[in-house]
Amino acid sequence: MANIESKKCETHKESSLSKRKLIEKAVKKIMDTFSAFLNPFNTERKHLACISSGQKVPEDIADDLLKVEDVGKKSFKEFVDTRLKDKTTRFHKPLIRTKLKTVGSVSKSTQIKSAKNVVKIKAERNIFGQLLVLTQEYQIDMEKVLKYPLSPVLWSLSSPGGLPLKTNKATLLHKLENTFNCFESQDFSRQPNTAYIINGNALLHCLSSGPDTFVDLAKQAFRSLPQTAYVHFVTDTYKPYSIKSCECLRSGASTAKSYVLQGSETKVQKNFKEFLSNDGNKKALISFLHAEGQVMHMPIF
Repeated sequence: MANIESKKCETHKESSLSKRKLIEKAVKKIMDTFSAFLNPFNTERKHLACISSGQKVPEDIADDLLKVEDVGKKSFKEFVDTRLKDKTTRFHKPLIRTKLKTVGSVSKSTQIKSAKNVVKIKAERNIFGQLLVLTQEYQIDMEKVLKYPLSPVLWSLSSPGGLPLKTNKATLLHKLENTFNCFESQDFSRQPNTAYIINGNALLHCLSSGPDTFVDLAKQAFRSLPQTAYVHFVTDTYKPYSIKSCECLRSGASTAKSYVLQGSETKVQKNFKEFLSNDGNKKALISFLHAEGQVMHMPIF
């Protein structure tokens, strides 16, 4: 049996087709998670925010984060001068903490005092499992315990901070695209009963060359629409207690200036993207476009 090579190609188990598909699926989930985070390189944002949650950082914490490098250099210089050069301070003397606040300081914690020590209260998802373990050693009436909520909010609907959980809306779009890929080769523009659905908010954000007045902006937006008899100009709705409004409030987008759109000759603000970051401004602009579309006899629903 010596010097006989096996025809079977031996490969590592991590290189198998099923394992590669599993790894690719896991990597895609990680990419989707990071794409749902806040873009840290967005230069249009005027305030600091947490990357994972998008929550706006208070001004005192933002000041500490912005000066952390200067404070570190100052502490380093003081350490070198007092302990190495002048030797006025003992080298092994404990260092004094700068006590600068970080993003973790935003979350509030509650402490309770027991007979022996101070315990910090944490909102944990596995509290039910902990109760089951405790029933093995102590006599706990679970029927009585479960009469009370195990958490301030439902973890399936809200975060520990009380904000609604959000999902990736692009997943539904990808499902629809994969479903209707068979229609890509067909040209519907020549058919008389073809209706177009236009994302109005995306169209407004794509207006790069800034017009002078809002009537010019409306004309520019209408010129970019398909020349057909049926056009559905669909925009977002802005309800006060929706997930979108909570996200805007948390990220600080709702703090943008509010403008009054008095008429068609009102001047368009130079920073048009900042204008669109306010829900009230967008509602006024959408109402204005609807009115101008009726004046111009545009086939918009």
